[in-house]
Amino acid sequence: MAARGLSDITNSDLINAYWDVQANPLGYSLILASIFRAIGYHEWFWLTRVPAIFGAIFIILSGFMLLRAQNLPGRRHFYLWSLLFVCSPMIIAYSTSATADILPVGLLMLSIAFVLKSIKVNRFEQVFSSILFGLAIITKYNAVYFGLFFVFLIFLSARNTKNPVKLWLTEVSIFLSPPAVIVGVYVWWSSSRFDVFISNRLDQTRPNFTNLVDWVQTFGKYLSFLGLFCCVIPIFAAVRLGGISKFKPKHMFVLAVLTLTGWLLSKPLPVGEMDFGQGFPLGVRFVRFLETFGFINGVAIFQIGWYRIRASNRLTQVLMAGLAPYLILTSASRPSQRYLIFVLPIVFLILVEALDELPKRTKYLAIGSTALGFAAVSLLGMSYLTSQGNVSEEMAVWVEENNLISQTSAGVIKPHAGQHWWGIAPDETRYEIIAVKPSAEAQVKERILHREPMKVLGKVTRVYLLREIPVSP
Repeated sequence: MAARGLSDITNSDLINAYWDVQANPLGYSLILASIFRAIGYHEWFWLTRVPAIFGAIFIILSGFMLLRAQNLPGRRHFYLWSLLFVCSPMIIAYSTSATADILPVGLLMLSIAFVLKSIKVNRFEQVFSSILFGLAIITKYNAVYFGLFFVFLIFLSARNTKNPVKLWLTEVSIFLSPPAVIVGVYVWWSSSRFDVFISNRLDQTRPNFTNLVDWVQTFGKYLSFLGLFCCVIPIFAAVRLGGISKFKPKHMFVLAVLTLTGWLLSKPLPVGEMDFGQGFPLGVRFVRFLETFGFINGVAIFQIGWYRIRASNRLTQVLMAGLAPYLILTSASRPSQRYLIFVLPIVFLILVEALDELPKRTKYLAIGSTALGFAAVSLLGMSYLTSQGNVSEEMAVWVEENNLISQTSAGVIKPHAGQHWWGIAPDETRYEIIAVKPSAEAQVKERILHREPMKVLGKVTRVYLLREIPVSP
């Protein structure tokens, strides 16, 4: 709706619908609006997903560029990295959705690939890289935390020159100027046109670097979910790189400390989206067990990075310079699993290179079991998301076709089909849409006008009901 409003000034009010539900900048909508201007607006379900799909393509292209620059024999590393990336449930879910989560990662990864190639070599590629970085920021503000990566890279380049200060100032000014201009122009345009300075939910989303307790726990949560998103690969690689052929007392002590720390940090956060979602109904203890394993796995990722840095692996050095600050800084903001999409391609790059240290059979066992696990979770997750979206849409269409839209509260389907209520003059609210488990449907005593069952892999897991709101006595 925001893209339609941006592509056609007669529909500019449609952008208000975006600001009602989104804290992200308008970068994705601006790109989509340019597509609408070029080919016209069409209600093709896949059209709004095109920028996200290109974001995934950009990530794969950047992975090819980064691994090729390592002068590794053959393309085996790229194939393994691509397998992990493409099968990842987070990538499958968001690269097929019209959300501002994959595109900025694609722009950022391309920016990283070009800047690693261009330092002291090609000034045009360096400027192009900085423009991509600026576009990534106005698509998703989280990308700005990778600014420290580029500063670190420039520092490494300037360290071995005769006049490091001059090179430092030149590189910093050339690289940071385009992103600063892009972000500055966007903020000025958004503020003057829509009266939105940076974000319409700045109070809820701005980072808080003073609350150290929440900051540390959120960082622990990010580490846990990052570890889970990498399945068993970090454990396999860390054991090999650490030379742990058998557990010694010191290893048992470290494992006990990590287990206790992970368990303490696995307590639910008061805000944010750091959970397994309604599509994965798991017990509280089992969830904390998974997060504890994920925390150990997440620590293993940094252990692997440290070993690769000590081995003078330049790619790991610069990638860790982006990974670590991003996780630390983003932990001060409202937590969300989706923000880990920024680091998944980077972590997979580090892990794929580290897997060379493993015996061939162990390596392919780790890769194969991880890909199989990814595929199983993706099948369940995509079945859940698709069914949820379809059922929400079908319920909204039924309400609309029966002329009840102005008397109905969208309720639980508002995040998925709320566009049907946009621009509708509200009347007396007589009905509401709720969701219940199949076993609880019989307990609903109010009059039911319509029901839509939600099936995940053929099994009804939830029922959406349009019920009459009881009249207050």
